[in-house]
Amino acid sequence: THAIGGRWLRAITGWVLGNAHSLIASSKEIEEIMTDDFGMPIKKIHVIPTGVDTDLFCALIANANKHDSFKEKKAEVLYIGALNRMKGIWDLLEAFEELFPVFPNLYLTMIGEGPLTGDIQRWARRTSFERRLRLYGSVPPEKVPELLRRSDIFVLPSHREGTPNSLLEAMACGIPCVATRVGDVPLVARDGRDALLVEAGAPSELASKIHLLLEDVKLYNDISRNSRKRALQYGQKNSLKNIIAVYKAMGINPCESLHS
Repeated sequence: THAIGGRWLRAITGWVLGNAHSLIASSKEIEEIMTDDFGMPIKKIHVIPTGVDTDLFCALIANANKHDSFKEKKAEVLYIGALNRMKGIWDLLEAFEELFPVFPNLYLTMIGEGPLTGDIQRWARRTSFERRLRLYGSVPPEKVPELLRRSDIFVLPSHREGTPNSLLEAMACGIPCVATRVGDVPLVARDGRDALLVEAGAPSELASKIHLLLEDVKLYNDISRNSRKRALQYGQKNSLKNIIAVYKAMGINPCESLHS
């Protein structure tokens, strides 16, 4: 029954895509599914990310260029996402096995739930890093901007991504990010300018880039400023403007339709 349902769903999806005048994909990954799996012509597809609310996700004025040095003061690295292998959780923990002994005031905060929660807790006990690992579980969406602004570095160690909103939200808050070079991440964040990018499945490289941000004050502050500017290009207002442009190219003015 499941196989039959799957075939019907695929057939319906193919029919809908084929009969649409234009298609909007939220990421390059979705665009590739449309072209490779359903044979849609690429000229018919417009890649427009969902967009991030850059008014809600913004840097506090008091935090602008806040980093002087993490040699003596506390530093908090934040991860937000599912706690599973595809998100690179084990790479993250291995990276922190290298970092924790070097930076005695370094903490890792993880927000999210998943099948690795128990394994992460056991890892913390085994390595004696329980005091420096904070597992929050899921949190209400309205709490996320505050948690981002309280952090010093955001990390996204995923093995697979589309256009990750969590990365854009962190960038919009002016938080320097270390992320893997997967999916649309290299398009969203330019390596060495808007964020630091690493290969997926490379915990030592991940540790090295976090280490660099903690030590290099100029790099940290430059990326903090650049990341906010870059995120503005992926704001919801820009996404809406691009979607309206697709409709107008078809001879439809959605704004007029809403008012009529």
